[in-house]
Amino acid sequence: MRILVLSLICALLSVPGCALALSVGVAPPVLDAGEMLPGESKAMTFYLMTDHEKDLLVDLSTKNSIRSFYDPAKGRFRYSFSAENASEEDISGWLTFLKKSVILPPEKKLVYLDGGGVANANQGAEVIISVPRDAEPGYHAGVVSPYPRVSIEGGGTGLGIISTVEMSYVLKVPGKAVRDAEIAGVDLSVDSAGHGMLRILVKNRGSVTISARADSIRVFNNSQVIAETASNDRKISPGSVGELSVGLDTRGLKGFYDVEAHVEWLTGGDSFDGEVEVTEYVPPPPVTGEVVAPAAPMGFPLWILPLILVFVGIAVYRWSR
Repeated sequence: MRILVLSLICALLSVPGCALALSVGVAPPVLDAGEMLPGESKAMTFYLMTDHEKDLLVDLSTKNSIRSFYDPAKGRFRYSFSAENASEEDISGWLTFLKKSVILPPEKKLVYLDGGGVANANQGAEVIISVPRDAEPGYHAGVVSPYPRVSIEGGGTGLGIISTVEMSYVLKVPGKAVRDAEIAGVDLSVDSAGHGMLRILVKNRGSVTISARADSIRVFNNSQVIAETASNDRKISPGSVGELSVGLDTRGLKGFYDVEAHVEWLTGGDSFDGEVEVTEYVPPPPVTGEVVAPAAPMGFPLWILPLILVFVGIAVYRWSR
């Protein structure tokens, strides 16, 4: 059956006008801006490649680098990056395209890349990298994503295959990049439905943003594991406390339970061994208080009438003379 499906796809791709398949690549795979001071800007160029046979309009965008890019075991080729001295703050706003959309002609030309290597490219794209004055120290990484704007013809029966390759860009801000954190505490709250929320508080004691997660959380009842889970990633800026939250089914539980948790970031980790208390849900107290009626408007002060009559009499006396 799989062979039949693959044969059908290949047959569709071989019919002119019935399908469109194209790819867009970038060179170099990683654009290295080198060391940049806070407040400094630098103009750089990368190149786009395609197998399309006509002019192709490609939109460019930026985003934060994925977590695996900071893996200390990741191989690095023709660019400098140290995960042990890296900040994971979002630098997508540091890069500006001179043109957010670039037209790729079908003709290619040979270009020589900074740092070595050559590419057979269709078009170049210029960017400005600007480092803010409050940038964290250490290595930083971001991503450029190309996306072609193309219409797929085929009378409603076409098969479109579009593949794109993203490009990373890196730079280094001078200064001491310290990646360090600790578990500051663990607590548990229960809602009205009996569902618990376990919160692990992680304090960033370093000088750069890190991405932390609880990769192991176990809850015990008399040495028996009654719950085992993990949390999602959470970015934590220097000096701040991040909350790693996971839901727990606490129905039928009450009292104190042992908890073992381990929080990891790509260059370190910390453990917690303690207990949490599962209590019954206590609704908030109802809002009470006396309803205070608005003060009545003040009446006309009658004691002013005699004074008015006196002044009127004086005025009339003087006028009659």
